[in-house]
Amino acid sequence: MIQVLEFKKEDLKEICADPIDETITLEFAEQWAKVCEAGLSYTAMYEGEAVGMVGIIINRPGVGNIWAMLNRKILKCKKTLLRSMKTMLEDFILPATHLKLRALSRQDFPASQRLLEHLKFVKKGTFKGYYLYVRDYEK
Repeated sequence: MIQVLEFKKEDLKEICADPIDETITLEFAEQWAKVCEAGLSYTAMYEGEAVGMVGIIINRPGVGNIWAMLNRKILKCKKTLLRSMKTMLEDFILPATHLKLRALSRQDFPASQRLLEHLKFVKKGTFKGYYLYVRDYEK
């Protein structure tokens, strides 16, 4: 079972030890942690281990960017994590924030694109080597 806990900076080392996205380094994640602490950020735990972090950075009223950093350990619980992320997004985050959510995915990272499409994000365009995905809040 996946547990979703409030983000703690200490979880970064475990997640960055073997990230799904090989471009993520501990140095990058530590810089990112400063941003995480300012927004809505959560750590996903599976069998007592941190397997990922997700969050939203609110850009302006009504618009936010969603992000995720995942460890290869999620491969043990991928379906459970996907269900948890979808439930959290649809039942808690979107109704509570009423945000139009945006996400960027590297064009050379199809796993990220599949995750966003699974979460009902729609590809809207490209931006300097990234695809822009958007999901509107539906009442």
